[in-house]
Amino acid sequence: MRGHEAILRQFLVNGIDHMFGNPGTVEQGFLDALEDLPQMRYVLTLQESIAVLCADGCQGPLQAGPGSNP
Repeated sequence: MRGHEAILRQFLVNGIDHMFGNPGTVEQGFLDALEDLPQMRYVLTLQESIAVLCADGCQGPLQAGPGSNP
């Protein structure tokens, strides 16, 4: 198991099953590891601030796990 996959598996163990992002070339290995973990959902955004907005405003209230608003 490579580091990329280990991190994603730990996210899943911690209850994190959605990721929002705007990847560049540095993240390619990380994105490749997502193919082996279909339970981790990746939402592509066009800009970093939109990814943060989605993660905070959309995901948080929908899930009572990490990143959720009280």
